[in-house]
Amino acid sequence: MATITSTEPYPAGLIPPPLEAVFRHLDAGHEPPRRAEDGFPLFPDDPLAAEHARITEYLAEAVAACGDGGHYDFNPASSAAGRAIIEDAGGHGAALRAIAARVLWFWKHAVHFRDGYWHYKEGTHRPLLGNLAAAIWRKRPALSGDDLLHILAPVTGPQSDSYVFYVGGRKHLMRAAERHVRDNGLTPPIRLCLEQIREKWTGELAYEFMGRGGREVVAAIDLLLGKSAAPGLRTGEPWAEDAVAFLAALDGAARKAWEELIAHALASTGSKPSGKFLKQAKKLVEAVTAAEFSKRVGRWLSLAATPRTSPLAEDQTNRPAYNVRPEYDVYADDNENILKGLAWSCPAAGDASLATPLGALAEWCFKKIPNLGPRSPKVGNACLTALTMMPGPQPAAELSRLKSRVKQPTAKKMIEKAILASAARDGIGPDDLEELSIPTHGLTSPGRLTRTIGNYTAELQVVGTTKTQLTFTDGKGKARSSVPAELKRQHAEEVKQLQSAVKELGKMLPAHRDRLERLPISRRRLPTGDWRRRYLEHPVISTLARRLIWSFEAGGKGVAGIPVEGKILDADGRTIDDVPDDGAVSLWHPIAAPAGEVAAWRAMLEALRVTQPFKQAHREVYPLTEAEQATGTYSNRFANHILRQHVFAALCTQRGWKYRLQGGWDGGADSTPTITLPQWGLRAELWVQPVFADAGPVASHLSSDQVRFYAGGAKPMRLADVPALPFSEVMRDVDLFVGVCSVGNDPTAFQAPAENPAAGGARADDYWRSYAFGELGATARTRHDVLSRLLPRLKIKERASLSERFLVVRGTLRTYKIHLGSGNILMEPNDEYLCIVPGRAGGPGELFLPFEGDQTLSVILSKAFLLAADEKITDPTIVRQIKR
Repeated sequence: MATITSTEPYPAGLIPPPLEAVFRHLDAGHEPPRRAEDGFPLFPDDPLAAEHARITEYLAEAVAACGDGGHYDFNPASSAAGRAIIEDAGGHGAALRAIAARVLWFWKHAVHFRDGYWHYKEGTHRPLLGNLAAAIWRKRPALSGDDLLHILAPVTGPQSDSYVFYVGGRKHLMRAAERHVRDNGLTPPIRLCLEQIREKWTGELAYEFMGRGGREVVAAIDLLLGKSAAPGLRTGEPWAEDAVAFLAALDGAARKAWEELIAHALASTGSKPSGKFLKQAKKLVEAVTAAEFSKRVGRWLSLAATPRTSPLAEDQTNRPAYNVRPEYDVYADDNENILKGLAWSCPAAGDASLATPLGALAEWCFKKIPNLGPRSPKVGNACLTALTMMPGPQPAAELSRLKSRVKQPTAKKMIEKAILASAARDGIGPDDLEELSIPTHGLTSPGRLTRTIGNYTAELQVVGTTKTQLTFTDGKGKARSSVPAELKRQHAEEVKQLQSAVKELGKMLPAHRDRLERLPISRRRLPTGDWRRRYLEHPVISTLARRLIWSFEAGGKGVAGIPVEGKILDADGRTIDDVPDDGAVSLWHPIAAPAGEVAAWRAMLEALRVTQPFKQAHREVYPLTEAEQATGTYSNRFANHILRQHVFAALCTQRGWKYRLQGGWDGGADSTPTITLPQWGLRAELWVQPVFADAGPVASHLSSDQVRFYAGGAKPMRLADVPALPFSEVMRDVDLFVGVCSVGNDPTAFQAPAENPAAGGARADDYWRSYAFGELGATARTRHDVLSRLLPRLKIKERASLSERFLVVRGTLRTYKIHLGSGNILMEPNDEYLCIVPGRAGGPGELFLPFEGDQTLSVILSKAFLLAADEKITDPTIVRQIKR
């Protein structure tokens, strides 16, 4: 059948659109006997005359009901004529062809372009036609090949995108094509039509600018035509390139099954998977087999958490041009959607080991890219959703790890919501879920796993708080840390499992430590029996729990103790015999203990050579001061400090405070650092404001001000009414902010104001000197106490001594005073400043410390060891200052 002249250009070889009779009359110059409500010409011999009469009636009713507006929201079923068309299953094909004819006619005869604008006639009727078409498509109409061709063919013509929009949308058109091909096979006319649609959308319409929907349709067409080796996958990302190579190596049913799975993933929509999506995903996972899915998709998820192999091209994404930069390590739109769908499909495999790559990918996706934000919240949230749907301890353990690792506020909310959903599914509390879900990683005794592999004994051991080591011992007793070559060749899989356990433990241990440190502020108490099973006897958690002090309560009495070699010892080293299982256990905190008890515990830990995973016995406490009682509702204890804003913002996130960078604009409520303590019903604020005339839109420095507490309302609480423990922990955080972020801790900041009056001139320099060598805060006083006990055991004990504020080191060339708060150095006799960047200070070697986590104490000791042998220093920058 020839192409109709009035509808040129349409590709040769296709059945023309459903306007043949109408345009035949119009081309001959005949006026129609009458026109429809929308101006469409009605001819008696039009093959679709009956359908047009029904649609004309529907439009009249719809226009009367809508009046001057509401056409896009009109429900066709509310019209008697519309309802009759929708319910007439046998007439769906003809009705859709008639709708297609009217939409085409509109663009040919009811629109003209003038003065740079489109001018429309009867334009209000297109939305009403589109609503009617959508209602028919929702009935999943059974179309003949002729119907389908008449509806699809105009997609290749002019105004293609608008035609598709008003005749039902890309998704409905392609689903109709898929159903027809499934039931009737791919006939030559349908093939030709699909090929030309694909050519239209990938060529003239530049489908990359049509959004993900257009690219999904092209991928679906490729599947129908049997041309796709990797539907929707875009190169430039390691995981996608691996998937393309994998699919290219397949053939037959296996390749088809994987292509259908990936196409299903590409079509995922919404923020959560629908029941229909999950049902189909399960069917497709079974088609490729659950074992093969876990192996292949687990690899892809892991590779997806690695950098791109080439920069993201603009034609691979709908992001604005300023968000498509070579340094932005983000996903192409199609790949992002496929990853999202594959993550949602993971629960269908029933393999808990997929939790590990899902958790790693979620952490990667929620990591913030400068000037852009989180890498991919869409994929990250999909991973969280999948973890909540997977039963067993491993997925819950990943959620717990992510809770500690991910700092971005929105992502943290998603993770906490996912943990609550998992706990609700299992009928337990979120704290119980986190404790019960901690995996052993194969360890059979506290911090240790031993396995015979070939002629070697492999030993995995937890070392300290966050480190692990893997050693291999041969038959002669010789140990090595590298994997022997013969094991790589003959036992690669077993070695790989051990290395995976090392990697997973390395990620989990810091998360476990952080969770334990939060136990007092979260008011966690649990039965003694549960504590023994979950903490003392767990092969991973016990490596931390056995180095901590616990409070045991029974019969209205309480006692503090530490587990040592199967016993519970008190602060004096006596065994606590009565620790009944029906009692309660919580993590001991020094705020409620007398000073004598705290001192006894510190001595006890040093005698036992126990290094605690974080400060507990040596933890700084902050009781209310007289000045704070006088101010009533606010504390000025840490006011008027100059802080480096970017360091401060990062530390706020790490410690669970909400904060947004400030600059030359009104930052709003989010720019006040805030922490919420739900278990106490409290909220605390630290007031800060930008200082100095910083260059650029974001201030580089802040000035600290008041600390206030709130009990739900806008009015601050009296500090005397704030419970001692949350008050102390909040003030400790603020002290940490000052100690880490103050410019007084920066040895290069303001030491030479005459030559480099950085950011504020004299005021900044005055502050720097007052803080760098001023009175000691609580943290620095703790260092003083620790050093007083350590010095007699150090190699430099003859050259080192303590004064009120300094560790004094006598070198061969000069005497040095290292400030215990800032770590800065003055040289005697005239208190000259000595600048040593910490990276150049070296280290004190193996040295026992009673706790981990105080980096400044380590820096002070490193500087002391360096300066005690100052005649051996070769760094020219340091030598020049000493001999100045």
